[in-house]
Amino acid sequence: MKEQETTNESADFSKSVTATLGKSNEKRAVLWLIFVIALIVLLAAGCIPVLKLACMSVLYKLAAAVAEPVADKRIVGCIKSMAQGGVLYLKLVCYGIVLFFATIALQTAAVTSHA
Repeated sequence: MKEQETTNESADFSKSVTATLGKSNEKRAVLWLIFVIALIVLLAAGCIPVLKLACMSVLYKLAAAVAEPVADKRIVGCIKSMAQGGVLYLKLVCYGIVLFFATIALQTAAVTSHA
């Protein structure tokens, strides 16, 4: 008996929430604004490692260019390989960020598809 009361209460609560949010355009606009701000914050948080990796790759390429006239060929090749590895790692991080946002978009679409 108690389980049925709990189920009815949660169903009533969810119906009242959807009715309240469904009828109010202001609340829906505020929710979209919060969602957009959250996406901007996540995008900014994702840009920090991308910028760090891009700077690292550029600095390794610059170091290889500066060391080329005076250093051994093997050392310059090693520095160039480090720059290439940094570029590959940068691509990997960018793909991860894109997949993260795609996952958020798919979950959001799955949750809000019934509305």
